[in-house]
This record gives sequence, structure tokens and C-alpha cells, in this order.
Amino acid sequence: SSDLQPGDKWILPDQCHSLTCLPDGHIVLESNKVNCEKIPKPICHNNLPAIKIKETCGCRWTCPCMCMGSSTRHIVTFDGLDFKLLGNCSYVLFHDQEHAVKVILHSGACESDPTQNCMKSIEVKYDADSILLTDEMKIEVNKEEAISIPNDSRFEFTIYGAMMHEVRIPNLGFVVNFTPRNNEFTLEINPKFFSSKTFGLCGLCDQVTSNDFMLSDGSVTKESNTF
Repeated sequence: SSDLQPGDKWILPDQCHSLTCLPDGHIVLESNKVNCEKIPKPICHNNLPAIKIKETCGCRWTCPCMCMGSSTRHIVTFDGLDFKLLGNCSYVLFHDQEHAVKVILHSGACESDPTQNCMKSIEVKYDADSILLTDEMKIEVNKEEAISIPNDSRFEFTIYGAMMHEVRIPNLGFVVNFTPRNNEFTLEINPKFFSSKTFGLCGLCDQVTSNDFMLSDGSVTKESNTF
């Protein structure tokens, strides 16, 4: 075009290539694609290996977002910070308001030893739906017990060997595993969707442990008991 001036640059519709007008009238095609194999992988605070996230013009490396709870009543946040839960309570593990997802851990006295705390159930809320995974290996959908494994377009349910629950929200890359017999859970989220937009006991998945104890009002405490 006669309107082009030397130095003019524009992006092609694929968003991965650009054209630049040179002083001699020639046009140069440049690629903006990213080759992940040439980019160093981050060292993750949670000691998990970095994962590859696909993007429009290639990919990037990031740390996986996995929160865990153990039989010793420890919570390990997405960024690898661990602390103990005290008392028989209901705890918000994870809450993302943008995607309307909330995960709540309900704890209570252990049947084998009432002086100890056990994970009794995990509740997953997504929009208007509520899924309850119990320590008796039952599933409740919107407060009604499911006779068989539910068939739902937004959730995927699996029970492994009558020992472990798994519920997925595939379109968000969200996975919860709950093994009541071992008093354990894992919560895995896709960093592409959630990363720094959450609060709860699992903290923020941003590789910064100092902000893991963020309260619902946005303030941060250093005391796990206050948290």
C-alpha cells in the first residue's frame, strides 16, 4: 500500500506473525512463536516438576497448582507451605469467585478414636450445584444421595476401588481426589484459569508463599491459627 511508511509494523490475523516495512520498500515477515524447549523451566516451591501451558503462539512453563491434605491433619498449599488444622470445623480450601467454584473440607471426630480429627467429607460447589463426597464413599448431588455414579455434563465422577473419590470439572482443568480411609485429599487446578484469583486454605498459586495466608477481605496474616 502507498500509505505504508518505513518502520510500520502490523500483526497478522494468526497473532503469531508480524510484517515490517523497510526503508527500501521491502516487507519482512517475523515470527512471534515461542519454543518452550529453549526457555528455562522454573523451580517450583511445591517441589513438583514444571508443566507446559499451550498458548496461541506456542507455550510457556509454569508450576502446577496442587494442594494436599494428609492424615496428620496438615495442609500443604499450592506453593508448598504447610500447616496443621486444629478443631472439628468446616474449612474453605479453595474459592474462586470469577468461576464460581468453592471447595469445603468438613472435619469431625474419627470413629476409631473420637479424640482425633478426621476428614468426614469434601464439598465441591460450582455455580448452583453442590457435590458432597463422604467418608462412607457416597456422593450427594444438591443434597440428594446418588444411587449410582452420577452422569453430569459439567462434572466427571470416578470411584477407585471403593477407596478414593475423584470429581473433575473438565472445562476448567479442576480435579479433587478424596481418600477418606487414609484421611487424605488432593486438589489440582489449572494455572491458566485460576492462578492468582483465589483464596482459601490452599492459598494462591503464584510461587509466593508470603501471601498464602490471605484472608477473605484481602489482608494477609502470618499466623496459621488466625488463617
